[in-house]
Amino acid sequence: LDEADNLYGWILPVLKLLSVSMVLHGLYDTLLKRDMEFPALLVAAASFGWFFWLHDRTMKEEARDEEAGAPVAA
Repeated sequence: LDEADNLYGWILPVLKLLSVSMVLHGLYDTLLKRDMEFPALLVAAASFGWFFWLHDRTMKEEARDEEAGAPVAA
């Protein structure tokens, strides 16, 4: 039961994060198929922005955890 609780504890956050990437990717593909290059470029830029925001947030959380003395996951 403890493993199931732990499993469900991380599935929802992962799905929330992946859903943004999946929607952006689908929008990008759809725009390219409809020959809408400039809007597709904007979506591509938004995708990179999303990635770099996630990366920056993760780095800040890890630095904060290290300062607090919490173990960092490998």
